[in-house]
This record gives sequence, structure tokens and C-alpha cells, in this order.
Amino acid sequence: MACRIEVSGAYLIDNGQRLVLWIGKDASPELLLGLFGINSFAQLDTTSAPMRALPELDSEISRKSRCIVDTVRLERGNPGLPLMVLRQGEASEQKLLTASMIEEKVNANDAHNYSDYLVHLHREIQSKLN
Repeated sequence: MACRIEVSGAYLIDNGQRLVLWIGKDASPELLLGLFGINSFAQLDTTSAPMRALPELDSEISRKSRCIVDTVRLERGNPGLPLMVLRQGEASEQKLLTASMIEEKVNANDAHNYSDYLVHLHREIQSKLN
């Protein structure tokens, strides 16, 4: 199964120095309204200073997203970890995403998904125990 970034999605990336919330250009109006209180991608202002937190809106996606951000910060031991909202197509997008993401190259004949790997590992452990 190949993983792709969907232009209709939103992704939280932790690069160790900041949290980056990437918003795709085709993000649904419902997602944008729930997260930021706006109706369209064009209304998303990312030119201001980095956010400390997502806006506290009365929506389930807002509550869950803020909880995820807070949990990541606590697990990293850095409650002040900056949050940056990044719109798809911004000039800084390529630099920030390239530095944050790694793609593993595998031989097509040896490519296994994670569940295949776990099955293989389980079988190896069982053979050692028997």
C-alpha cells in the first residue's frame, strides 16, 4: 500500500523544532470551518507569527486537533513547541516538507507492507520458540 499526501487533507508534522500543520488546497470547507472558523482555503492566513495553539472553536475536529497538538508537545517535553500552519503552494512549503520527510527506497521485489513484516516477525519468533 503506497502512502500519498492527499491535497484534500491536513497533516501534522513534527520535525523536532516545530509542529507543522500542512493544509491541502482542496481541504473541505467543513474541515477549514472546524479548525480555523473560515470557509475557504483562500481565507487561511499563514503570514502572521507562528501560532501557539489552534483556535479554540466549538467543534469536534477543533477539540481533537488541539488535544493531539497538546499531546505531542507533552510527549516531546516541550509545551512551548511552536505550531506553524502551512498552506499547500506556499513558497516555504517545499523547504519545510523536504526537510521533514524521508522516503525509503526499496526494491520492488522485496517490498512488504508493515502487516506483512509483523507476520514474518511473528513466524520467526515462533520458530525460535519451537
